[in-house]
This record gives sequence, structure tokens and C-alpha cells, in this order.
Amino acid sequence: MINKIINHKIFQFGILFLCLAYIAWFLWDRRRDLTLSIELGPFFVFFISVLCILYFIVYGLRFKLVIEKSSGYNLPYIAWLKCFILGRFFNQLFPQFGNVYRSFHLKNIFGVPHTLYISSFFSFTWMDTVLNFAVTLAALVILDFKLSLFGFNAIALIAFLLLITVCIPLFLQRLFHLLRFENKSLDWVSLKLKAVFDITVTNITKINFVFWFTVLGVIGFFLVLLTYYFIFSGIGVSVQLTHLVLFYTLRKLSSSINITPSNLGIRELAYGVLCFDLGYGMAVGIMASAILRVFNFVILVILGISLGGVGIIKHRKEYGLNIKDNKLKHYDIP
Repeated sequence: MINKIINHKIFQFGILFLCLAYIAWFLWDRRRDLTLSIELGPFFVFFISVLCILYFIVYGLRFKLVIEKSSGYNLPYIAWLKCFILGRFFNQLFPQFGNVYRSFHLKNIFGVPHTLYISSFFSFTWMDTVLNFAVTLAALVILDFKLSLFGFNAIALIAFLLLITVCIPLFLQRLFHLLRFENKSLDWVSLKLKAVFDITVTNITKINFVFWFTVLGVIGFFLVLLTYYFIFSGIGVSVQLTHLVLFYTLRKLSSSINITPSNLGIRELAYGVLCFDLGYGMAVGIMASAILRVFNFVILVILGISLGGVGIIKHRKEYGLNIKDNKLKHYDIP
């Protein structure tokens, strides 16, 4: 088990080193060709910071709605928002530790079982991804029907990804209802996973919940579009609205599957490739992603320290938390 963890860390940091090394080489090799004039003055810094904070607030409210619907527990918003922001802060420093902290906090302070937090996390990620693809698809149909992306029609590509994403929990729910294992441990895991997918599928049948989740999702969508608009404007690049939508969708996808810690290097390269395909140049995407990452990191560090995050890390053993293996000391899933 220890060897697997070590090998996983070596793989993660190996990929991270290769990505950052390539980015550094790319920017250095093309330093004479770079015409970006970065002018993020006080006006830009202020509005980007405000937009990032508003997005955290909206994001936290959406997550709260999903947890309450999945678990049946009511969460005080301010207390939950503090927990949510601290989780984001911890994830910046230790991959996935923030999710462990949230699960622990919800269990011990609000009584939400770990299984229901996991169900909420999966449900939120799935619904959020579906909504992002749906909004992107609608924007492309209305604004740029013929847009091409990596040699494919963008509408057809997004529609295909939307269909696959919608079908995943439906297929897995059916699969785990059919699976039975003689091994007690495997059967226990199968039952827990079945519960996760059952909750996820059940949530989308609640019309009022889906409505408010969508409304808040659209608000968050426009907050990020405005953030990207200011960032690209700050580096002297005018970007089409449909392209801003694609950048947002890519950001959400890169947040769902982490290859390196916080997908550092991976996200920057992905933005660079997308910008290159859209005709802006790879350096534009790398710089835009790096600027947004710096803003998010600095804001989360300030908020995390202000909310006592450093003290929690120092006294993590008293909370039953372990940073090294990202596990709860007492992971008593009911």
C-alpha cells in the first residue's frame, strides 16, 4: 500500500515537473515573439478579486444545496461557507486534504455521514459538468453555429460530451444494482457505491432543487466569464464570447480530474493548446491560466489564514486528520 502511494506521488510530481519544464522552455524560446503587454492595474486587480470572491460565495451556496438535498440535513450557510473556503484553502496546499476536512467537519459538527458527503460531492460534480456542457452548447448554437474545435464541429463535440456525461451515473446506477459479490468487503463497497449513484439520480428528479441549482450555476458561469474578460483584457487580447465560454468549460473539466496537484501545469498547457487552436497563440492561454491561478491562490490563502486554517493544520491530530495519507483517522462510514 505504501509503495503504491509513493509511486503515485512520484508519477504526479514527475508529470508536474515535465509540464512546468515545458512551459518554462516554451515561454523562454519564444520570448522575442511574445507581444503580450500585461497591464493588470489596480482597477483590474480589484474587479478580478471581487469576481473571484463572489464566485466562491455562489459556488459554496450551490454545494450547500446539493449536500442538503442529498443528506436531508440543514446547514447554517455562514458556518458551511467557512468550512467550504477552508477546504479550498487546504486543497491548495495538500491535494484532496480539503475534501477530507470537509467530510470530517460535516460529520462531527453537523452530523452528515461521510457516505452522504461523498454522494453530495459526486452529485454536485456531475450536475455541474452537465450544466456547463448544456450552457456551452446553447451558447454555441446561438452565437457560433459553425465553430470548429480541434478539427471537429464544436457543437457536435460538446453535444457528444454532454450525452456521455448524462449517461454515466445512469449506467453506473444500473450496473451496481445488478452486481453482487461473494466477498463481503467487495459487496460492502458495491452497496455504498450503489447508494451514491441512487442519490445522484434521485436528486435530478427534484424540480425545485434543479431550478435553483441551475440559476446559481448560470450566475457563477457569468461571474467566471467576466473574470476571463478582465484577465484577457489585462494582457491586451480581445476574445470572442463563445471562446470565453469554451475556456470556462475547460476550466471546469480540469478541476474535476486532477493529474497533478490542483492540475498545476496541466491546466496551463490545456489553455495554451485551446488558445492555439482558436488562433490566439499558446502563450496567451498559458498566461491567462497562470494569472487566474495566482488570483485564486492568493485570495484563498488570505481567506484561509483569516479563518484559522493554519491552526487547524498545526493541530490536525487533535481533529483526527492525517495530511500524509489524506485519510480520516476514524473513517466510520455508517
